[in-house]
Amino acid sequence: MLNAESAFETGMETRGVGIDPEHGAVVLQNQRLIEDDGPGIRPYRAGEERYRLPLPKTITLKGETLARKLLHVKRPQAFRAVLVLSQKTANARVTVNGRFLGDHCGRYRAVPTDLIREGNNEVLLEGGDETSLMLIADQKDILRNAPARRERPPRSFKSTDGGRNWETVDGEFFVRLLLFQYAEEGSLTSPVLDLGGEGGPLNNPITVHGVHLEAGAETPGDTELHMQVRTGPTPAYDPGSWSGWRSADRFVPPERDRYLQWRAILTTSCPLRTPSLKGVRAVPQADKGAPGWAKDISVVATHNPELRYTSVPFVYEDFDHPRLCELREKYELDQVVDGANNEFEQMVLLREWVRGKLKFDPPFEQYPAWDADEIIQKGRGFCVQFAITLMQVYQSMGFSSRFVFGFHPGPDAGHEVTEVWSNEYDKWVLMDLPDGFHHVDPQTHVPLSMMEVHERMISAYYGASTIISAANRPEEHRGADRIVTVAGADIEPDPATHRRHDLEPTESPRWNRWANIRMMPRNDFFSRRHPLPPFQGFGWDWSDYVVWHSPQHQEEQFFGYHHVTQRRSDWEWTLNRVRFDLTPMQEEQGRVRIRMATDETPGYETFQIRTDGRTWRATPPTAELELQRGRNRIEMRVRNIMGVSGATSYIELDYRP
Repeated sequence: MLNAESAFETGMETRGVGIDPEHGAVVLQNQRLIEDDGPGIRPYRAGEERYRLPLPKTITLKGETLARKLLHVKRPQAFRAVLVLSQKTANARVTVNGRFLGDHCGRYRAVPTDLIREGNNEVLLEGGDETSLMLIADQKDILRNAPARRERPPRSFKSTDGGRNWETVDGEFFVRLLLFQYAEEGSLTSPVLDLGGEGGPLNNPITVHGVHLEAGAETPGDTELHMQVRTGPTPAYDPGSWSGWRSADRFVPPERDRYLQWRAILTTSCPLRTPSLKGVRAVPQADKGAPGWAKDISVVATHNPELRYTSVPFVYEDFDHPRLCELREKYELDQVVDGANNEFEQMVLLREWVRGKLKFDPPFEQYPAWDADEIIQKGRGFCVQFAITLMQVYQSMGFSSRFVFGFHPGPDAGHEVTEVWSNEYDKWVLMDLPDGFHHVDPQTHVPLSMMEVHERMISAYYGASTIISAANRPEEHRGADRIVTVAGADIEPDPATHRRHDLEPTESPRWNRWANIRMMPRNDFFSRRHPLPPFQGFGWDWSDYVVWHSPQHQEEQFFGYHHVTQRRSDWEWTLNRVRFDLTPMQEEQGRVRIRMATDETPGYETFQIRTDGRTWRATPPTAELELQRGRNRIEMRVRNIMGVSGATSYIELDYRP
């Protein structure tokens, strides 16, 4: 039985489902954000003399000037409801569907669920004792980022005569509603299962006659659970060779297919009820037919890592995009990395090159595009521009990278950085600019990802307590025994000069910002200029970030984002890996068949194989090899179109015929 919690984390994909920690079951996702402004909201900064960037439109709630917002709800039943306002409107007087909710209640206001109705829900806002500003997302910005919203009717209005007359606003107010209710539908796709049950890279041939799924599930009234399956011959899903999804009740797999995935589809017609899935058992009917000579093979060593998939619809830039090619050639980036001993040294050299090209100077007067060349030409920016430039410099060299950011409640400001996929370390690695550093594990000196720094910092500062505000944030420096910072062109900390506690106890360590973390769900900023948050770095109210949430982040659930996840694989998915199996051939003694598959390999070009340390050669996903008497070492990897190779998978066999 594959339990639901394990399938949720290690499976290929989740859509609209989450984990019920109390019962260890997969259930439908229980939050829905209702908003109209998210794609186009701009940050507001007052009192900054140098700030020349366009501010969002606003109206001042004072006297008889009122704001009226309609929030359209299709499914009104909910366990609870929270109204989300901008910080500038936190002291407003709020009335929802005719009921006064109070004033000075902050950004997040509980709304009685009996007030929520199907269709338009009216939110009336007044200035109260203090001035409140209603932020307006410009309609042009909304449609630039979300053109599908063009057919939505206007839902924001203002009155200057106490509500006797109303006029439409050219845009939408920052007023959102978070409903805690179960989604109508969701699904969970399992990891790839071996119907032969052998669980290793060296497999004996099998013939599959059928498979039966047993789902441990509960389906209260108004809910349903449907099971589907698909099968294929490769140890990871391959759309070219696998079957399509079919109902588990009527599916007979082809005899050649030894691998299976199941998909559980959860549905409800009542927002207050959900089906729950606790586990699934796949019972195959299969005959094994190992050739007699297979007994002469033994496995000495193997490295065949599991593939981890994200459910985030992340979109990658093409490595051969003309703007990336131009960036590499124009700035002679190959010369920048010339002399590097390995891939990670190349990454550090590129980081230091970017640091030398830009001056830290926030773009108050003119905000550049998400374009490394334009930013380098200006020669300045703040952490956002440093992160964008480094991300695209990495892409131009064939390294997958992404834009991530976060903050720590309290005095520490937010910060934007770059993560790059390291094939050398087979993981994401955090690269921090403009100061120029990365973090490593103190014992192994292996570079850390943002998620790893986040988890170690949370453990050091908070343990299991809740992270909600500066009120419970310890001020003293902690955790240096778990995180070491490496600055400048160094690759590893210098044991002769590095101080384990490299800051005074009253200073904030460089890695303490990552309490709340977010991600842009794409890196194809040359191919698509939009969607993009206006003026990233001056505010984070855009609704389409990917946000990490854990039970400790109680306030995070109210921030009003569409993509909130607590699934580790959604954040720490793998790239450029090979998953393989090896099968002795029935009638040809000494010959084996290798089947290879990969996870997500942006810019994939080919698989490569090397035997016994010889030259790497391009090969199709399925290959046959002749074993030599004695030790045989077979290595496999993928290569992208830029000539960058992924981490190596391998198997070492001892063949004694």
